[in-house]
Amino acid sequence: MNANTNVNATNHACTTSNCAPGVVRFSGTALPTFSDMVASVFGPGALPRHEVHTGAPMTIWTDPTKGVLEMDLPGFSMDQVEITLERDVLTIRGSRTLSRPENAEVLRDERPEGTFERQVRVGDTFDSERISAALKDGVLTVTMPRKPETQPRKITLSNA
Repeated sequence: MNANTNVNATNHACTTSNCAPGVVRFSGTALPTFSDMVASVFGPGALPRHEVHTGAPMTIWTDPTKGVLEMDLPGFSMDQVEITLERDVLTIRGSRTLSRPENAEVLRDERPEGTFERQVRVGDTFDSERISAALKDGVLTVTMPRKPETQPRKITLSNA
């Protein structure tokens, strides 16, 4: 490591507004991020950047008869979520506004609010007329049945 890197970071209280770039707040202690320490030794770009999703996290899986999209939407109600299919793109939008009393002093705010949009290309193997969705216990489940002609089928051998 070079001399400018302080691995044993001193305790500096910082707020979101006065923390230096690349410093993460952890229990009131300002620590340089691992990426910043690596960059200080090996130069910028030493670690690959990874895609970060700012929308709702999701899982997509398939089996021989259907595809399923599961998305975490804790605290959302059905009227706050919109699902559309245009051509082969499934779009999920959500919007949530949290209400607080007018004279409330917010001490900590970790509950996300605002809007999100996620798009998934679903291709032409699913029957768009039979796609269904349900929101239960904070999980949105979109079920996309496969078209019969795209489902695997067994071919019988004959003694030709």
